[in-house]
Amino acid sequence: MQEAEFVFSLVFALFAFGIIYPPTEFESIGLTINNIFGTFLGTIEIEFVQYQLRRTCLTLFIHTILPTLYCVCYHLKFGDLIEYDVRSFPKFILWNSFILFAIVLPIISAGIIYYWWKNNYAMHPIIQNLRKYGNGQQAAIDINTEYRRDDKICMKTSAVHSVVATANWIMKVGHYSVNCAHQSDTALIAIRSDSHVLSEASTETIQFVNIRVKPTRPGVSEFIIRINALDFKTLQDRITRPIAILDGVQFNRSVIDRFIEVFKQQIRLNPTYKTNEITDQCFACQSAPPNVKLQKNCTDELVAGSEHTHCGNCYCRPMWCIECMAKWFASRQNQHEKDIWLQQRCTCPMCRSVFCILDVSYVELTDE
Repeated sequence: MQEAEFVFSLVFALFAFGIIYPPTEFESIGLTINNIFGTFLGTIEIEFVQYQLRRTCLTLFIHTILPTLYCVCYHLKFGDLIEYDVRSFPKFILWNSFILFAIVLPIISAGIIYYWWKNNYAMHPIIQNLRKYGNGQQAAIDINTEYRRDDKICMKTSAVHSVVATANWIMKVGHYSVNCAHQSDTALIAIRSDSHVLSEASTETIQFVNIRVKPTRPGVSEFIIRINALDFKTLQDRITRPIAILDGVQFNRSVIDRFIEVFKQQIRLNPTYKTNEITDQCFACQSAPPNVKLQKNCTDELVAGSEHTHCGNCYCRPMWCIECMAKWFASRQNQHEKDIWLQQRCTCPMCRSVFCILDVSYVELTDE
């Protein structure tokens, strides 16, 4: 193979890899199958199941014509495609076999797609799976309806997979398939966790958890979803079934989680703030009651390296819970100086008054 042919083949291989496993750069410029053929696929928010039926067929066809596309582009650029020199036996066999493969593969995929498509996608694996829950058409309507709601969660777990959880369904979306399981008769089991260092220059790690989704309904296959450990609680809060955790599965606590615990321990040592009036819910999370108030307790000692030199008085009423206040405090700090976060200052999220950790007080309700 000449140098020009090698470079051409390498560039096309990188392009094909990007189409099959689209990196962030491809997604940012819209170079993905979903974006390029968005008009044909329709709107996922309106008809989730129908969108996935069309998407899986289209993705299978696009992926299988990539070798054919390579052969066409090679012929247009370099001329003769077929190798006629029998004397170079390995090249003769391998190259012509590849050409035959590039011709046959799209034909086979077209046959599979036609088999799926006929009779309104009656034989498509997605519809076949939904039929095991009784009326497949009604199951599709229910999924579409639930997907339109705002309370669903969609987590992209890799370049080729994502997890969708609605009020009653949990689904794993892949290139050529969508695994569906109704939560009412499904067990979820965290079976494995693994951690990875983000970079050699950083001590930060990322942890993933493998969860087995095991339907008890006859004929419905189980499947594995792999999510970031930070998304575990989000998934647990959305689904109606508890996630069982095997004994060997350990969760690493994030830096923020550890900081929140230390933050709480320090706040317990501070004076309390007495009041008889608080808002119903935390302004940030809208779930926990507000239980902290900013009031000046410190002596304004200069903090080395802090951009704020003096704490001020905050006149806002209690509106935040301790966890959201700790997250706010951490988010305003230098992420490369985690060891001195507690020594730093921050600004009130409402009035921008400067405060330090000594100025955060738990709220004590009074009858007056």
